[in-house]
Amino acid sequence: MTVAEPLPRPRTETPPSPPARRAHAGLLAGAAAYAAAALLGRLTMAEGTSLALFWPASGVLLLWFLLRGVRPLSTDVLVAAAVTVVVNSATGAPPRLVAVFVVTNLAQALVNAHLLRRHAGDLWGCGGRRRIESLPHLWSVLWTSMVASVVGTVLGVSGMYVVAGLPVPAEAGIVWWARVLGGTLLVLVPGLLAGHRWLSGSCGPMSMTRHRLPELAGLMVLTGVLYPLVLWNEYPLLFTLLVPTVWVAKRFSSLCTSAHSLLVAVVAVCFTLAGLGPFAQVVDPARAALLVECFITLTLLLGMFIVVQRDERELLASTVAEEREEYARQAQLLTTIVDSMEEGVTAVDGTGRLLLQNRAALDMLEIDVAQSPDQLAHRGVTANGRQIEHDRRPSVRALQGEQVNEDVLMKRLDGSTRHLRISATPMTALSADDVARAVMVFRDVTDEVEHEAALKAFAATVAHDLHNPLAAMIGWNEVMLEMLRSGDADPATLLRLGERLGGSADRLQELVDGLLEDAASKGRELDLTRVDLDAVLRGVTEGRGAEASVSWGTLPAVRADRLLTGQLLDNLVGNALKYVAPGTTPRVEVSAGIQSPGWVTVEVADNGIGIPEGEHEHVFERFARAHGSDPAYQGTGLGLAIVKRIVTRHDGTISARPGADGGTVVEFTLPAA
Repeated sequence: MTVAEPLPRPRTETPPSPPARRAHAGLLAGAAAYAAAALLGRLTMAEGTSLALFWPASGVLLLWFLLRGVRPLSTDVLVAAAVTVVVNSATGAPPRLVAVFVVTNLAQALVNAHLLRRHAGDLWGCGGRRRIESLPHLWSVLWTSMVASVVGTVLGVSGMYVVAGLPVPAEAGIVWWARVLGGTLLVLVPGLLAGHRWLSGSCGPMSMTRHRLPELAGLMVLTGVLYPLVLWNEYPLLFTLLVPTVWVAKRFSSLCTSAHSLLVAVVAVCFTLAGLGPFAQVVDPARAALLVECFITLTLLLGMFIVVQRDERELLASTVAEEREEYARQAQLLTTIVDSMEEGVTAVDGTGRLLLQNRAALDMLEIDVAQSPDQLAHRGVTANGRQIEHDRRPSVRALQGEQVNEDVLMKRLDGSTRHLRISATPMTALSADDVARAVMVFRDVTDEVEHEAALKAFAATVAHDLHNPLAAMIGWNEVMLEMLRSGDADPATLLRLGERLGGSADRLQELVDGLLEDAASKGRELDLTRVDLDAVLRGVTEGRGAEASVSWGTLPAVRADRLLTGQLLDNLVGNALKYVAPGTTPRVEVSAGIQSPGWVTVEVADNGIGIPEGEHEHVFERFARAHGSDPAYQGTGLGLAIVKRIVTRHDGTISARPGADGGTVVEFTLPAA
């Protein structure tokens, strides 16, 4: 029994991948385009000569090698060689010349492609993504093509002489070079521009729009009329053909300009081949070919030079406009930042010209824009009160290269004094001829200086007021200890000393409580609610047991902090009850009403000893005591200061005045509910 072998599976071809299909399509497209260009060039050979008037195959082959990144040892080179052999053989070229053409064409294209990739690698098709948009780009394309054309000419002329055994005059070599150079540039330039246009979708600054189509149609009509008219006769009117070239270069994109040059080159070659025009009138065919090639090449270069110059100018103008807009935005941002600063900023130069001054500086110096910026020379004095000399002004010293940091007193227009802290800084010169400049920064430290002085006074006062009861307590304690150690302790004496010690402790406790109350009155966040003054005042009087001494009528509600409002009324009622003459029954009367829209005015009147003349404003300062020298009236001097701070935090006002029948009336305002 035999086991049948499995039948072999049919072999199937794996279809090429999309990249491979694209590579094959690119190879076939390049070969077809090169073959067509070579056939077209062979058709432009003048009668009785072997010289073609136009050789676009050099440009097509170069584009092929550039776009496909062809290297010397590649399939594309072999295909290009085969196409060269087929086209030249089919058009009657002998085998030895065919071999020369193969080497010449391939060598020229490979050298040109190598030079462009090396020296113009930022161009599209040469490794980059930019189009021909500047003179360096145009120059790179021109000189690399010229060098490659020289290489091709040397190889071609030498090959014809050595391999084919044909005599080649020097003039034929020049014609060969001009023909190859013109064919390369007239195909390469529009090819690179068209490829970039297809890839990026932009022709550059003068890209085609619908409103330019009529102008383009007019240009084509002029070209179609002018070229046949000039080339149809033998008169030297070629200079008139520059008109459409300049027109297209000035008004349209570089792609349109290069395409127009290629079109007029074809027209010029066709008319010359037909024996028409001034070029056909030249007897020597070689010279006629040279003139045609020079004309079409220079036409392209002229148009491209104009369009590239225009593009560079427009790009520069666009860049300048963008930089100007950016500069304006930055200047506006800087102005906004400087104007929003709380510090004053002023910039001046060595000529006295004001470069910059923000609103804060104008407010601090109390000047307007039309006045002199250096008001320190007129109303400023040093911190020691001396007039500022000209050479000691902060701006003058900074302009001389000195870094200035000092305090200055500025006299206000109302007669008061503003304390300014000034920092003047020299600005770095941008060049040797640059004018000296300086920036001054003003900071108003009046409140800081006053606060610092108040803190020093506060510390001194607190130290003094704490020292007295502490010293008394220490003294009475030492006396008591000495009496106890010696055994002479009399109970009555010890009781009297203990009472004095307790009194000093009470005064110390009162001072500490006052300091804590003062800190709470300014550090606590306001909780604004509807506050019933009647209820608050009732609680204050009940807490002090002074219901019989305090009276009030109908009190409106206010919008305030309930806790601070109680503290406010408690201090006022407490002062009114305490500062009365000996043997006098204290009497306090509270009244309130709305005297201005949105505000409640409260008056607390008493029958006390009153406030001495000239002290009614001073009593609201911390540690200010109108009767501090009288030992019968002890206090910390913080109560009315706390009252004023509470009222001020509610944006109200407070004042004190003598009562009509003696005593004192304290009046304050709070927001109405």
